[in-house]
Amino acid sequence: MAVFNVTEAMDLVGRTVLVELAFPDDPETSWGCVRIVGVVFAQDGHYDAPHFMVFNAFSPRPYPDELFWSDINSVLPLN
Repeated sequence: MAVFNVTEAMDLVGRTVLVELAFPDDPETSWGCVRIVGVVFAQDGHYDAPHFMVFNAFSPRPYPDELFWSDINSVLPLN
């Protein structure tokens, strides 16, 4: 699981990154290429799961998806 502080997370906004994902039900990690367009931080009593708002670099959609930090193994910025 990746852990980001406020500065690290905000520095990734607007960047295209390769992200290595690990899910509890899958023994293999997977990679994706996304553009990070926002950050949602945990807030005690309201929201426990910090995540990035992202667009898939290869299949654009009109609205961003959530990419939870608990699913991230590593992030490699491309630009």
